Amino acid sequence: MITMINTLGCTDHNTFKNDETLNEIFTPNEIHDISTLIDYTDDIVKSKTNQKDINHAYHVYFDILKDSMLANNYIIPISNKMKFNFLKSIDKNTIKEFWHIHHSKNINNEELILNRNGKFLNYIKEIGKSDSIFNDFYHFTIDMGDIYKAGLIIYFSNNDKINFNLAQNRILAMVCIFSISEEIKGQIIESITIPSNH
Repeated sequence: MITMINTLGCTDHNTFKNDETLNEIFTPNEIHDISTLIDYTDDIVKSKTNQKDINHAYHVYFDILKDSMLANNYIIPISNKMKFNFLKSIDKNTIKEFWHIHHSKNINNEELILNRNGKFLNYIKEIGKSDSIFNDFYHFTIDMGDIYKAGLIIYFSNNDKINFNLAQNRILAMVCIFSISEEIKGQIIESITIPSNH
């Protein structure tokens, strides 16, 4: 189990302060929770890659996820037990802006389902007004009904110019990592084709 460092305020505050769209859509408390979620995934990514530079660490990590996925050796970044234990520390209202928590009646299991009416997708939509990549991602997600995790993994891995120091890319990466809860199957070839200009 990863030993978590102090997750309050570890993310560079300028990462969020400079994102006007983020501050317009989310409340200060929600942004604090988002920072905590990102700190959690940051720790996982740095631990699994042994990279100190966070931008490079995310690139290496998504390369690992892609290679394992294409080799049918699927990696689950966070076990359900760890994931939902951690999410207990996050305000339920913040979680609802990203996901619904689905409780299976047949088996003792929980799953994160994207909330298509939450602030996260609204944030992606607003970013997409000036960024064609996020615009495509928004409409693709609306059409699919959920995050296309395989496509995101390939996108992040194949585009070396993506800057994970930007809030919008770091948040999207966090949502992708938290959303992986089972084997990623099928339609890998149909992943979103996105130019490497980030």
